[in-house]
Amino acid sequence: SVDDHTESGSQHAGSSAGDVIPQTVSGDIIKAIVDRSSVMGDIAMVNSTGTYKQIVEEDKITAGWTDELADVTASDANWDTVEIGHEKLGSLAKISYELINQADINVVSEVKAQMTDAFADKLEAAVFNGTGTKQPTGLFSGGTKVDLASDQAITADEVINIFYGLKSAFR
Repeated sequence: SVDDHTESGSQHAGSSAGDVIPQTVSGDIIKAIVDRSSVMGDIAMVNSTGTYKQIVEEDKITAGWTDELADVTASDANWDTVEIGHEKLGSLAKISYELINQADINVVSEVKAQMTDAFADKLEAAVFNGTGTKQPTGLFSGGTKVDLASDQAITADEVINIFYGLKSAFR
């Protein structure tokens, strides 16, 4: 991690493990991850402190045709609240001030690019196959298996079963 005092080559007093990445660099990495990943741009990201609670639809709201002025049948919709905890994905790149000051390339930019790639790869893997232990639960974790009637064609009913086999928050 790097800060703005690279000229002196010294670290802040009490920072024996190095300096913390400035928030602007951290924000740059997060933006680059979203820009690089075809998956992360479609995921709603929420900044929260503590546990985040989200309302999810367990059973879809139904609609139906009815006669004019007739009673409307109540939907069988079911809602639930899920708690989304905080999971931490981190990386530590040790860079000497000497390397930063003497390099013919922009070392900070190169490290940001490599961190972006590493984070994006891990995040995309977790979105689909995350175990829920120290990482998000993925779309395919504990999902419903749908057996297809034929390996030659898929029916509309099978597509619907696949759709409802996904967790409602990911439909």
